Amino acid sequence: NPETGFFSNTVYSIIQDKRGDLWFGTGGNGLVRFDGVSFQQFEEESGLNNNHVLSLLQDSKGNIISGTRFGINKLKADNIEQVVNHTGSPFFKSYNFEDGFIGIGCNLGAIAEINDGNIWIGTTDRLTIFHYNRKEIITSKPSLMLTNIQLFNENIPWEEFTSKRDTTLILQNGVKIKNISFDDISRWYGIPQNLKLPHHYNYISFNYNTISHTQIQKARYRYILEGLNDNWSSFTDRTEISFGNLNPGKYTFNVQAINSEGVWSDVTYFTFKIKHPWWRTWWFYSALGLLSILLIYNVVRRREHKLMRDKQLLQSKVNEKTQELLDKNEELQIINLEKDKLLSIIAHDLRGPFNGFLGLSEILAHNLKDLTEDEISDIATNLNSSAHNLYNLLENLLQWSRMRQTSYPFNPTVKKLSSLIEDNMAILLQTAGSKNIKLQYSVPENIEVFVDINMFQTIIRNLVSNAIKFTGTGGEVALISQKLNENEATVSVRDTGIGMSKEVIENLFKLNTISNRPGTEGEPSSGLGLIICKEFVEKHGGTLWAESEEGKGSFFNFTIPIHDTQKNKKK
Repeated sequence: NPETGFFSNTVYSIIQDKRGDLWFGTGGNGLVRFDGVSFQQFEEESGLNNNHVLSLLQDSKGNIISGTRFGINKLKADNIEQVVNHTGSPFFKSYNFEDGFIGIGCNLGAIAEINDGNIWIGTTDRLTIFHYNRKEIITSKPSLMLTNIQLFNENIPWEEFTSKRDTTLILQNGVKIKNISFDDISRWYGIPQNLKLPHHYNYISFNYNTISHTQIQKARYRYILEGLNDNWSSFTDRTEISFGNLNPGKYTFNVQAINSEGVWSDVTYFTFKIKHPWWRTWWFYSALGLLSILLIYNVVRRREHKLMRDKQLLQSKVNEKTQELLDKNEELQIINLEKDKLLSIIAHDLRGPFNGFLGLSEILAHNLKDLTEDEISDIATNLNSSAHNLYNLLENLLQWSRMRQTSYPFNPTVKKLSSLIEDNMAILLQTAGSKNIKLQYSVPENIEVFVDINMFQTIIRNLVSNAIKFTGTGGEVALISQKLNENEATVSVRDTGIGMSKEVIENLFKLNTISNRPGTEGEPSSGLGLIICKEFVEKHGGTLWAESEEGKGSFFNFTIPIHDTQKNKKK
């Protein structure tokens, strides 16, 4: 029964073939072969004209003859060998009423071969002889052709688009057909060649049929749409197939027919393309990227002009107030130092990324048609990386500039420390992952601090970003926080990076000795980030210090007030 691997609960007929295999005619489950190890089932999909097999016979030529409710079927001996050896698919030649089998249906077990080679079949209303010794008809290869291509289940007058490619056609279902392109139409059925469709014309139907000059042949078909499917469909007698909701791309429809004699036609194919919408084309992405670069460049240029004007104004005031500033020499030196540092960053650090932008955009502007998709992708990746580096530099410049102008707001509030840290970790984890650096953090849930949120997040981003920047691929960065006492908490950032010498540590927070050390992968660094961190920490009444050895990583630690202290002070 089916529970033990057999396919049916009803068996009408059984024979053993010359090979020793058993064949079973079932009630509703077709023909089953058993080789002593496993069962193999053949149903209407294999060409059997009915799944109720009432009689079985292996004739003197080794063919398997099966009688069903609709007539008889023949599985040729050479085809049996292919099935047994797994070198081919089973194909049954069926003989129904239209093939000359007049009986209504075969009776149970009523089949026999006579010495002359003819086969006698007992049917419901008569005794039928199958003159098997006659020479079988040799059929030629079926001729299979595409007869029509439809859109949205509507016939399209393709010839109208041949002379007027800008023709707009309104179908009966209200769909407007326009902007269709193809090279030519076929001679007989007017099928468009090398068809290209807009992205929203993605419901297409194919009509096909076999052509015979002698007699109507029973044919079955299989098909595959390359670009959508990987395997051929099951056999079908349908001569039309539709595909809907096709994504943009290139497709090839293949169809093949097999006639009642088991002869295959050649594969008939039709290639077409569904175009991408304009907003998903590479040239649109390139234009959008170029526009973004130009906008950023324009903003930075405006900022640079403003800074230059500020420099000229500052220089004019210095010249006018020289005598007055002589009494404030120390303050004047600091101002000049800050001015020189700002101009140095503008002249060096900003010029580098912009030269990169200009070089890459010039390549896109002059060589876009010659570039491959991979080359365009590489250029876009480099532009994105340069944009991130430039953004970080500009952010530090703007924060530092606002601090110098004493216009940076300071609004401390009570905040849970763990949530502040976690708010910054998503982008930092992504940055660390790009260098294969393990980033981990540990923050107790019970610590609350009294901080300016923007300033505190700037401190965390700068310290962790610096640790990632100066740590090589495969290294580690850790952020650890703990309650120091009833008044303060500490936040520590450790890394396994390149470390620093004593001289670098001594001058780490001095404006006049900032070193522009590049990161482990050449990342730019202006040195302003640590100065901003120090001033922000001190703004909160905390302390920032660094410990490091060359080649052994670095350790940055700062204190931050606990909100209870601030409440006590207010009281």
